[in-house]
Amino acid sequence: MTKRERQVLGLIAEGLSNRQIARTLCIAEATVKNHVHSIFRKLNVNGRTQLIAIVFGGRAGAASPPAGALQNPLANSA
Repeated sequence: MTKRERQVLGLIAEGLSNRQIARTLCIAEATVKNHVHSIFRKLNVNGRTQLIAIVFGGRAGAASPPAGALQNPLANSA
């Protein structure tokens, strides 16, 4: 996952909407949507509910994400 995808994931985990994420990161809402779609694809989930369940340890019916995909997803790496 890219640094920006990890940032978006962290903000999703905080409960922000795509519009709020866009404003926070000073990027277009369409760009946020692209990042969200990429995160869903990489983690093999179909929505935010499944995504949050994985981030916080559950599965909510989602398949396991690829190995290493969730290495510190909320960490602010340099």
